[in-house]
Amino acid sequence: MKLLTAAINRLPEFQQLLVCLEGGRCPVALSGVSAIHRVHMAAGVGLLAQRPVVLLCADEGEGERLAQDLAAFAETPVPVLTPRSFTFHNAASVSRQWEHKRLSLMRQLQQGQLPYVVATVEALLQRTLPPDILERCTLELKLGQSYDLNELAETLSAAGYVRCEQVEGVGQFALRGGILDVFSPAMDRPVRVEFFGDEVDAMGLFDPATQRRTENTQQVLLLPAAEVLPQMAPGGRSGLAAKLEKLAAKALRAGNAPLAQTLERDGEAIAQGRSFPAIDRYLSLI
Repeated sequence: MKLLTAAINRLPEFQQLLVCLEGGRCPVALSGVSAIHRVHMAAGVGLLAQRPVVLLCADEGEGERLAQDLAAFAETPVPVLTPRSFTFHNAASVSRQWEHKRLSLMRQLQQGQLPYVVATVEALLQRTLPPDILERCTLELKLGQSYDLNELAETLSAAGYVRCEQVEGVGQFALRGGILDVFSPAMDRPVRVEFFGDEVDAMGLFDPATQRRTENTQQVLLLPAAEVLPQMAPGGRSGLAAKLEKLAAKALRAGNAPLAQTLERDGEAIAQGRSFPAIDRYLSLI
């Protein structure tokens, strides 16, 4: 495939494209290019210009096909940034699989670790954590370092993690005495952190099916488990709760009592530090 990528470099039109990119004259329109040739051009830009490339597509089906073709040309795995579903009602359980995948990819983008990404239009249009907030909400645990377990549990809860008896999926954590189990969106397996007092004494990845440790590790990266975090609103949780209180009063004056009750209930939960599935309702305020 590298021979094909080198061959495209001899095309005058491709050289003109590189000159435009380097000169900042974007966007540049290419006509008469089929899907496979779009991928060929994208791979050439990444390999020859040494620039990160985002290939935009219409939907997830097209995105998966483009990612497979691009991975073949570039000879490196190419992820697909997909949209996530929003939850506006308090369901009994909510799947955050796509949200966790997005968080992992956004962290890699932030760190400059992805030379190629395929993204759908909807995925790029959705509001999410700004890069500085994502960085601020990311926690790194290291062997031999000291942490307050109670503060750590509060931090994980505020970052969208769900506390449970036994960790089985991404976005969960369990605390038993001096042992913390947590499954970060940045990991393919959960980690078990053993404390001696406040110090990390041992740390290792484990199989969530058997709960048995598979390998030791020196450090682990804990990304936030949700894209919408109330404490990141202007004024923090108290500021968001105050905003909802004002909106509730406005709804009540307008004669919409059910809406006012919902806003008051959610504002109270946010002020008390409690989480609920329908926090997406207030994404624009956060």
